[in-house]
Amino acid sequence: MSATEQPGWPKFVEVVGSVFQQWTAFHLAVEQQWGGLSSPQKGEKLLQDTLTFFMQSTPQDPVYADELSDFFEDTLVESFACDAEDGSCREVAEAIVRQFTMCVVNGTFAEADRIIAQAPVAAARALQQSQTVPDDASASVPDGAYEAGAAAEPAAPVVDEDGFQMVVGKSKGRRQQVHAAAQAPQAQADVAAVQEAQAQRQAQLAAQQQQALEAQRQQELLAQQQQAQQQMMYEQHQQMLLQQQQQEEAARAMAAQAQAEAEALAQQQRVLDEI
Repeated sequence: MSATEQPGWPKFVEVVGSVFQQWTAFHLAVEQQWGGLSSPQKGEKLLQDTLTFFMQSTPQDPVYADELSDFFEDTLVESFACDAEDGSCREVAEAIVRQFTMCVVNGTFAEADRIIAQAPVAAARALQQSQTVPDDASASVPDGAYEAGAAAEPAAPVVDEDGFQMVVGKSKGRRQQVHAAAQAPQAQADVAAVQEAQAQRQAQLAAQQQQALEAQRQQELLAQQQQAQQQMMYEQHQQMLLQQQQQEEAARAMAAQAQAEAEALAQQQRVLDEI
């Protein structure tokens, strides 16, 4: 039986979404659009890709926290230009692997329910603080958050004197850095992608209009051909009627001539008889 067929899979999917909501670095990267205008779509893709790892896992080939953490770090760099050095990738990976074991493998949901319950509060707090940076803000999942049920403390990025956006990790004293200038090329790329999509759409509409005009011309040409064919058939019919009329007139003329000749012969015969 695959992981998705286990009774605990729906609960696991729900708790993974809650873990992502409480992951401050990820939440900030999406809300602040560190990956450009498509940041929400990139965030959703990261969540779905994470679930796919576990969909494809087997007891013989499980998902390990190390590889999941590496995947998170690589994706944050590639999709959001975010170098997470606060240890949050590792903490989130361990939390998700633990919840997979508890929900899907063991079928126990108590800890997952605590995480799900605290998610709205953590997400709302992160949204309210998205434009401010508390002095004690943490970009990582606080120690024991998923074991004790404590909410993750969200934080917003601050730009240092070198032009880097950073979020300081509370538990490990590390920081994640994102150069502010890295956002501009992504935003420009997003705008260019939108413009390209619009240009492609306009080209498609122009091609469709051209095809419609061509189809209309074809229909007009076909109508003209049909009209010409009907005119030709009418003229042929008229010509046949004329020929028939001419033949009838010729036949009547021949009949009149034959009758005249017969009458002439009869007259001559009567004259001979009288003599």
